[in-house]
Amino acid sequence: MRRAAISVAANIAEGFERGTPSQFGYFLSVPAACAELRSHLFPAEDAGYVSRNSGNEAHQLTRSVED
Repeated sequence: MRRAAISVAANIAEGFERGTPSQFGYFLSVPAACAELRSHLFPAEDAGYVSRNSGNEAHQLTRSVED
């Protein structure tokens, strides 16, 4: 989950460094890292590492990054 979350931030940074608004927008719209993070939340909730409430909040946050 940490690596997936870091990947989201890395995509944003990479897009910013590309220097053009269109490339930055492209990297902001890459949802793969957010989807990966969401997929890890389900087993983490089931195992009790993440509460359902925290899991739901994380799901909403990853959706907001994609929008």
